Amino acid sequence: MTNPLHLLIVKREMTRQIGNLIPEAEDELEQAMDDQWGVEQEWRSIPLFETMMKVIARASNRVLVGSQVCMSFLSYCIVNLLYPSKSQRFASERRSQY
Repeated sequence: MTNPLHLLIVKREMTRQIGNLIPEAEDELEQAMDDQWGVEQEWRSIPLFETMMKVIARASNRVLVGSQVCMSFLSYCIVNLLYPSKSQRFASERRSQY
């Protein structure tokens, strides 16, 4: 790896802020689970892998770029799912706009 900057950010800054990030992740996980699985009480089949990829992507996005960017940039979710290697650059570009 030629530029391990993201490793330093995760190890230092995100670790220091983990307590502040948990409520954001928890809120987004709850919303994403309701959106993906619904709130109905009856039994039904759920495509677990596909829905959990979306749930995890949303929670990650919320923590990495915040609620405003996460909600207003659906394309960020798509980039994160389809092109994970490009999502870090996309996030920093979007954060700089706010």
